[in-house]
Amino acid sequence: MRSPDWLVPGTRLATGFEVLPADSQMMASTHAISTFRPLRSWPVLTLVVAVLLLAASCSNNVPDDAKGSAVSNGQNDAGTEQEPSLTPELLANDSSESAQTERGCENTETLCIGLAIAPGAVPLSYLLGDLEQIEAKHDSIVEVLEAEDVTHLRYKVQDFAEESFDIIIVAGDPTGLLVSRSAAAYPDTVFVAVENVPTAAREAAALDAVTATNLVSLSFAYQDSGFLAGALAALTTETDKVAAIIGPDSDPAAAKFKTGFEAGAQFINPQIQLFTSFHPTPTATGYHDPLWASGKTRQVIEQGVDVVVGFGGITGSAVLVEAARQSGSVLCIGTVVDHQVMTPEASRCLSGSAEVGLDGILFRTIDALLEGDQPITTDVSGAPWTSPSPATLSIVSGAQISGDVVAQMDEITEALHRGTLSSN
Repeated sequence: MRSPDWLVPGTRLATGFEVLPADSQMMASTHAISTFRPLRSWPVLTLVVAVLLLAASCSNNVPDDAKGSAVSNGQNDAGTEQEPSLTPELLANDSSESAQTERGCENTETLCIGLAIAPGAVPLSYLLGDLEQIEAKHDSIVEVLEAEDVTHLRYKVQDFAEESFDIIIVAGDPTGLLVSRSAAAYPDTVFVAVENVPTAAREAAALDAVTATNLVSLSFAYQDSGFLAGALAALTTETDKVAAIIGPDSDPAAAKFKTGFEAGAQFINPQIQLFTSFHPTPTATGYHDPLWASGKTRQVIEQGVDVVVGFGGITGSAVLVEAARQSGSVLCIGTVVDHQVMTPEASRCLSGSAEVGLDGILFRTIDALLEGDQPITTDVSGAPWTSPSPATLSIVSGAQISGDVVAQMDEITEALHRGTLSSN
C-alpha cells in the first residue's frame, strides 16, 4: 500500500461510490437450436444444400470491419439487441486499460477501495455505512460488488487487484485461502478479511502461498454471541425447550455459534432440551433458504419449543419471521446484528439480539491503517493481525423481559468480555 504521504491535505481526489449488483457482473446467454424433418425429395434437398453453401460463401466475404460494426451495435440478424455472454475469464480480465484510466487507481494520488462480499456474509448495509464514512474522510473511489458465489468472489478480488486498488475488502471467504493467497500475490495492496480468519502463515506456506504483512483479519466473537443467545433463551423459556436454527455447518462461524449456544443454555439450565439444526447444504446458499428455515421453525414449535434462535443471513431472519407468525407465546432471538432494525417483521416475538459488534469496525480499521495508527504486524502464532470485536446483547425494550433477566444477562456479558467466563 502507498504510504500516507500521498494523502495531501486539501487535494481533491477522484471520488465515486458505486454498488454493483451481481446480475450486472455476470451474464449468460443461451441459444436454442431448432430441428427440422428430413426433406423427402432429393432434388429439393440438393437445391437447399446449394443455397446454404452460397450463403456461407457470402458470409465469409463480409469485410471484418462490417462484422465488427454489427457486434459493437449488439444486434442480431433480426435487428434486436442481444446481450453479450460474459464468462468468468472475461470478467476477471475486465481490468482493461480504459477501466483503469477511468477510475484512476494507478494514480498515486488516488485512493481506491474495493469491497467484494459473498452470499451469506455480514449484512451489506453495515459495511456500506462504514465505507461512506471512509469516502467522506479520505476522499476516495469506492466500488462494491455483491458476488453471486465464491467463484464470482474470487474473480472480482483478482479484478480489483489487477486494477491497482489500494485496499481490497473480502467478506465471506469461507476458507481464508483466497484472501491469504491474494495478499501474497499482491504485496503492494492491503487486504482486509471480514468475517473469516485467513490461513496462518505456516499453513499457507505448505500451499505455496506466504501470508504477508499486508493482510488484516477482522474476526467476530460468534461463539460468545451463541452463548448470549443460549443463556437468554434458557432464562426466558417456560417449556425448557429451546432451538437454534443455523446456516451450513461448513462455515466455521456457524459451528462456533452452535457450540456457544449450547454452552450458554446449559450454563443456565443443565437439564434444558436443545434443538439445534444446521442447514443441509454445505455451501453459502444455505444462508439464503427462507423456506427451509420456516419449515424447520414450525417443526420445532410443534415439538414444544417456545424460544427459537436464528443464525445466518436470510435463513436466520426467516426463522424469526416464522416464529412471529405463530400463535401463542413463542419468543425469538436474533443474532449477528440488531434484528429490531434488520427484521422488523419479527417484532412481535423478538426479545433481543446477540450481536457480534459490526458497528463501525470496518471504518475504525481502515481509518487506523490510513492514519498510520495501526501497524499491520504478525503475532507470535504466525497468524495475521486480527481485530476481534466483542459480542453484545441488545434487549428489546417492552419485550416483557424481567429486570432480573436483564441484570443476569448484563453480568454474563461482562464476564465474557473480562474472560472470567468461557463460552466453550
